[in-house]
Amino acid sequence: GGLGPLDQDVGGRGAYPAAQEARVTNSVPSREGAGQDAGAEVGPRRCPSLPTCSPLWLGNGGAAPPVTLLCPPRYSLYAHTRLGYLFYKRQVRKARERYPHGHSVPQPVAFPGEPLLGGAGSGAGSPPSPSPLCPPSPVLDGARIGVGELRFTARHTPGHTVGHMIYVLDGTPPAAPPCLFSGDLLFLSGCGRIFEGTPETMLASLDTAAALGEDTLLWPGHEYALECLGFASLLDADNPQLEQKLRWAGQQRLEHRSTCPSTLGEERAYNPFLRTQSPEVQAALGLRRRGSEDGAAFRARVLGELRRRKDHYRAP
Repeated sequence: GGLGPLDQDVGGRGAYPAAQEARVTNSVPSREGAGQDAGAEVGPRRCPSLPTCSPLWLGNGGAAPPVTLLCPPRYSLYAHTRLGYLFYKRQVRKARERYPHGHSVPQPVAFPGEPLLGGAGSGAGSPPSPSPLCPPSPVLDGARIGVGELRFTARHTPGHTVGHMIYVLDGTPPAAPPCLFSGDLLFLSGCGRIFEGTPETMLASLDTAAALGEDTLLWPGHEYALECLGFASLLDADNPQLEQKLRWAGQQRLEHRSTCPSTLGEERAYNPFLRTQSPEVQAALGLRRRGSEDGAAFRARVLGELRRRKDHYRAP
């Protein structure tokens, strides 16, 4: 989705973003490397070496002491699952081969008096956290998070990873539409790969997102619109809303414009991963409900087949 090799979160959104090699500092380096007095007010400023698509949230409460961190040009992203940790090691190795001297200029990041919040991870059996930045109390399903006047609700949505979280902005008080920040759960006409979950858990998580209001704006973690819409068109070629969206997205990308956000009302009309109950999608996959199979199990089987085909799909 336009992210560089050092910005990709390969361990899942349930992991804690952490700069393992971060060190406390009181100076702000310039691009020339000269230190400057940070003063009493530093930030909060985002460190460029932290992954851009991880669930890093600042609350407006808590008793965490002020801390100013200097992140080095390289970062270490820690995942709270074994599979995520293996992906992390591979990604960091590849990134350090490509950028042996790092690709970011060190910058300070300050979180004065604010706790760092992250997903709950995989719970028991997870490797211990190597970083003091990890919060003592991870975000749990249904938690309410305040960022200034904004109010978010965290939802645990396993499937892509076991600790995956999404965040729902209720739209008040800014008098704006509600927003879903879906990470790797839901994309425009797509969904995330099932790395650590099952089709059953992924289906339940997608149903959680789909149950939000149809005017909810969808802000996914990646821009995969053309690829996902192209895949969907192979299954549902006679869907006029899908055809219209595909033409629109193609024009947007030709003009180097984003296709985000979508709305959940739109997604329910053409996203095959939200339409596992659709006879058209089921027929396109050649699947029929078995005699003793209940509806949820059949939908999970449809989702699993959709995801398998999408995993092997290559956009022209």
